[in-house]
Amino acid sequence: MKDKIRRMPGVMVYFDIVKYHNELVGDMPSLNIHQLMNLVGDKESLLPDKYINHIRLFDFNFKKQCVFTDKEKESYNWVGLVDSIKKHGVQVPVIAEMLILDNGNVTYRAVEGKHRVAACASIEPFDKDMLIPSFVIKYNFEYTNYCYNNKIKPAVDVVRNYEKFI
Repeated sequence: MKDKIRRMPGVMVYFDIVKYHNELVGDMPSLNIHQLMNLVGDKESLLPDKYINHIRLFDFNFKKQCVFTDKEKESYNWVGLVDSIKKHGVQVPVIAEMLILDNGNVTYRAVEGKHRVAACASIEPFDKDMLIPSFVIKYNFEYTNYCYNNKIKPAVDVVRNYEKFI
């Protein structure tokens, strides 16, 4: 059921911030992806380093080098992104969903920043231990289900308390 509602068209999915939810957003319930993106930033990180984890490329399930086809290179500027990451590193943290597998192992899925992770996986020589700056979240089925069943419209803005970051 948890994955079924998540895959339904038009359903806004909600997440909790791992470790720092109350510190960052107070009593605000789970956040949707738009709210998370507002919190993290899009051109540069808006969060202090304290809130950023560094996750191995291997833990995003990249076990070998990512190679882009000519068609993929035509549809997206992979070369530019790879060159930028080589020169400057990953500037904006990936929003990474923590997944706990049936065997208890933890893996991550890039919810926002899939291109950045794939670009890192294409850098030669391939380094499965490359660390990707990430903002870690976990799926909140109960809140997603509650909002869906009660037809609650998602809010997009996140009110930030900037004094906490100074």
